[in-house]
Formats: sequence, structure tokens, C-alpha cells
Amino acid sequence: MATSSSGSIPDVLPSQVLSVNPSLPTNKLLDNLTKNQRLLQSLPQNYEKRHFFTGLFKTLLDDFFYSHERADIQLYAAICLADIIRIYAPNLPDASPEKMLNMFLFLARQLIGLKKIDDTLFTRRYYLLENLSMVQSFIPAVNLEDNRGCQISTIVLTNLFNAVQKKHSDQLKNLMIEIVSVILAEYETIPFALLEILFARIIDPEK
Repeated sequence: MATSSSGSIPDVLPSQVLSVNPSLPTNKLLDNLTKNQRLLQSLPQNYEKRHFFTGLFKTLLDDFFYSHERADIQLYAAICLADIIRIYAPNLPDASPEKMLNMFLFLARQLIGLKKIDDTLFTRRYYLLENLSMVQSFIPAVNLEDNRGCQISTIVLTNLFNAVQKKHSDQLKNLMIEIVSVILAEYETIPFALLEILFARIIDPEK
């Protein structure tokens, strides 16, 4: 891979963005997802050539990835989406409100996997959490219309509270707290559904 004149930012070519067409054999699909994710991970926020990843983003919005039987396919699709959100930040790639809703719900559901500390995919889930926290990715989700934001926020808070473990590092817990704090700060008035979740944790922290 070539690098930019600064020597630090990769100079991406369109051919390096690999197909993740759902028709690919599963092993090939996972391999391409993994390679795309490594490429995306190397790129900074507001990357100049982020438009190269528009096609990948649109493909990953397919429900095929959200309901795939393999956890690793789902997770790497989620990480690629989170990385694309990061390199586009503070904006988002274009997509319909319904596609955005489903994408953010998918990302929110992936957070429950942090509960499994011994899972071989745990370090990748940790990276996903870092990514979502870094550019405050759920802010656009909170601001979706027609109660979509509250729907997403409810799942994020529920999954983070259900995932947190005593064995988690303070750094991981702080990332969780950061995401929850950012979401709550977006509301002028916190919805009752979120208050219920918060009060349940205060009354019964082990719940």
C-alpha cells in the first residue's frame, strides 16, 4: 500500500476496497471484510478519499449482514460500518432514514457481545466500542426523527448495562460511560424509556 507524502496516511486506491457481495463464499466474504477493516482502521477521521468507501457502505447496509448466522461476519461488518462512520465524521454517508435506523440498531446490538470476556472476538468488540466512542457515533442516531433516536438509545443503554462485567477494565467501563453520557446529553428532556433503564440500574445494580 502506498503512503501519502506525509508518510503516515495510506494513499488508498479504489482497487484496494474489496467486494463484500453477499453472494461470495463465506470464507471469502470474511477475508474481504477483514482486509477492508484493516484498511479502514489505518485511515484518519474526515479522510480525503472517503468517497472510495461509499459502495462498501451501501453494501453493508444490506439486512444480509445484520442477520448472518456467523458472529464474526456480523462483527466485522459492524466494525467496517463504524470505521466508515469515523472517517466520514462529523458527517455521515448518504442513506435513507430507514437504512440509518437499521444500521444503528445493528451496531447497538453488537455491544452485548462485550459481556463475553473470553470470546475470541472480544478484542475486536473492544475496538468497535472504542470507535463508536471516539467520534460519538450515536449522536446522529439520537437525532433521527419519528422516535427512531429513542429506540436506538434504549437498545444501546440496555446492551451496555447488560454487558458490563466486574472483570472489565476501567478503560472499557469508561468508554461505556462516555457513550451513555453523550447519548443522554443530546436530549433536552430524557425520554421515560431511558429513565426506566437508568432507575433500574440505580435500584438494582446487578440487574
